[in-house]
Amino acid sequence: MNAFKDFAAVLRQVCVCFLGVVFLGGCDSVISHTVSIDAEQTVVAWPETVPAARSDWTIASGELQVWKPVPMAYLKSFEQKFSMDSRFDDPIVECTDLNLSEDSLSFIEQAYSQKPESMESVVSIPMDAFNGPRSFDLSLDGKRLVTLNSDHVELYNLETAKRLGSFALPGEWARQPHAICFCGNTRDFLVASDDRICRISSRDGSVQNEIKGLGETIAKWKVSPSGDVLVLLTESGTLWGGEATLEGLSQINSDGTNVRDMDLFSNGKSIIADVSVPLLYHRNDQNVWLQQKVGFEFETEHPHVVAGSESHCWVDGPTIEVLSKKENAEGKVADHLAMAHSYWPPNLACSYSWSTDSYSFLVTGERLVRGKLQWVIYDLAPANYTHSAPIELDYKPQRLLCSDGGSVVAILDKRGINVSRRTVWYTADHWQVSELGYYIVNQYPLDEVERLYEALGRQTRYSALGAPSDLQQLLLSRVSYRWNYLEQQGDDLPEEQRLVLEKIRSWHKQGGVLARSVSGFRHHRIAWDARGNGMGNTVSAKAWETFNEHNELAYNELSEVCAEVKEPPLLALETLVHVQMDHRPGTSPLVGVNDLARRCVELYPGSIGVAEAIAFKLLPQWYGEEGELVSFARAHADLYDGRFSDLVYAKLLGVCLSHHANPTMQEKRQIDPRRLQSAIDTVVEWGLPIDLWVWEARQVASSTGASVSDVELYEKMIEAVGVVPRFDSGSRRWGTPNTTEIPKRLYKEARQAAMSEADSELAGTVDD
Repeated sequence: MNAFKDFAAVLRQVCVCFLGVVFLGGCDSVISHTVSIDAEQTVVAWPETVPAARSDWTIASGELQVWKPVPMAYLKSFEQKFSMDSRFDDPIVECTDLNLSEDSLSFIEQAYSQKPESMESVVSIPMDAFNGPRSFDLSLDGKRLVTLNSDHVELYNLETAKRLGSFALPGEWARQPHAICFCGNTRDFLVASDDRICRISSRDGSVQNEIKGLGETIAKWKVSPSGDVLVLLTESGTLWGGEATLEGLSQINSDGTNVRDMDLFSNGKSIIADVSVPLLYHRNDQNVWLQQKVGFEFETEHPHVVAGSESHCWVDGPTIEVLSKKENAEGKVADHLAMAHSYWPPNLACSYSWSTDSYSFLVTGERLVRGKLQWVIYDLAPANYTHSAPIELDYKPQRLLCSDGGSVVAILDKRGINVSRRTVWYTADHWQVSELGYYIVNQYPLDEVERLYEALGRQTRYSALGAPSDLQQLLLSRVSYRWNYLEQQGDDLPEEQRLVLEKIRSWHKQGGVLARSVSGFRHHRIAWDARGNGMGNTVSAKAWETFNEHNELAYNELSEVCAEVKEPPLLALETLVHVQMDHRPGTSPLVGVNDLARRCVELYPGSIGVAEAIAFKLLPQWYGEEGELVSFARAHADLYDGRFSDLVYAKLLGVCLSHHANPTMQEKRQIDPRRLQSAIDTVVEWGLPIDLWVWEARQVASSTGASVSDVELYEKMIEAVGVVPRFDSGSRRWGTPNTTEIPKRLYKEARQAAMSEADSELAGTVDD
């Protein structure tokens, strides 16, 4: 044992000499620190004077490990750390002197809007005031609610939140009516009991038509928006279809199989159904419903079926299956089925159209928060499975209805019917802000853009979209993207768009700083559009020519802007860094980047776009060497204190490290998984967007095999993520079985705990 200690002491001295000799040429003083072979990781205090571009890292393998010197001198040039955490609570600065338009004020309001915690209650009806779960309906426009209370129809005006009155059902009803629904956009509604079905006018309460009942309870019925087609499903599983006038109602053939759920397409021509496997029915010109198998033989256990205008879904526990029409490889339109795993297993859903060309599903489900199950409601996009922020519900929903625009919601739970208004499609990334930016560019003179830019620059508050400078950059980039799009259309522009293009060109000719920054950014985007994202050897000579030409134009314009003004826009600085590192002919890749990066941090410390650009180019396939990316991410993150520091660290690694072809074990050992876990927790707790980099950071933390378990990484993620995003299925990096299996296990454990708790409460009640 003593011999081993003597050997270790000698080895330490050898290491000291080795380090001193190796780094003597690259530093101002000799490093003479003992390197411990016992420690898991040895931190060497490198001299403060680091070469501006990069430093060599000579220990590239072996048991010894040292931190690599930071590859940019600006990272050592700030005496104090930046504090950003409290900026999220700063007040919004009023800018009345700028005379902003209503749309610009809305831009600021939307950028800083907070997640709605609840819905606005309109009408509540207790359980004893209506006949059962099918005895109420919401009009398509969300303005009226109708209920059955004994043998009376009751009407509510939801715009005034008042009960309009009631009237007795006409005629004799031997059995209590149990179902009512509006006839699409008409003012009539249908009422049913086991032995009688009537179409009744809401104007005078008169019977428009009547047929004999089906002898059993209606489980679900639906009338097309036009008010002409009716389909209904009985509790025994028989499916019926006909006219909403109650003419021609007949049973639809299901080959003797019980239909478990169904819904009617908005065009009234097709039915989506579930018979343990999915089915479609189409109505021909003779009003006969013909069965069509979907062609996908997945089995469902607890289905809830929803028909949209173009896409339709089966909600089945933790799985959501969406059926839509898509063009296949042969160029033909065919049925396409996509499946997604839900972290908030849904139980109910309905469809709505929130704009003329967009529609969504409104979904209720359970999410897991700190080990407890919680009912929530949220919007779900059928195309890519993105979803809105959830709103908590007090109890399990038993039935869900919403208006055609999605803003009015009727929910049945154990208390009764609750009608509410809500904010449609609130998301952490505030997608409305980008749309408002384009609208302002299109509809206003560009001096309105300049005033809004000034107003954003006066803010100190941070939002989920980033720092005020990030909002300024988002606004200016809308001008650039719009400019580029209009230029690409050539001479075929409609008059309205031609005027927008002329407005932008004229603005640029005036030579303002913002206009030239927008132009430089545009040239850089044109350069990369020509080059593409493939490997360099796949780029044509013509594409390289365009790439170099437009990058040179971008460089000339942006370097002039940055030289002329003391505080150039973030868009100009950040794009110039990109251009510098695009290896302009005759230059070294990192020339000038250090000074630009320092200036950017000084002016806009809360924006990390420049750091992302540098980190990406420090990948080995670009200009970096082993370990430089990880070292840079840590050093730039250490410019900040608090939780914001971990956010920066995780984002730089999440954005860039996934593109690393083969990280070495030594590089992985440099990564701090606890900081990545801290960042994920912060994203969830602060309500920030769950972007791809968050998923990648989770995978990076998991791949280190260190002190953070996969369970810890998922516990927070599943609070904020309702459905596994579409990009999961195509990612080999983190689309692992753990993506679904660990959350499933967590939910199973939570349900078992909830059942045990309920059993204990029941036992206590019996004992009492």
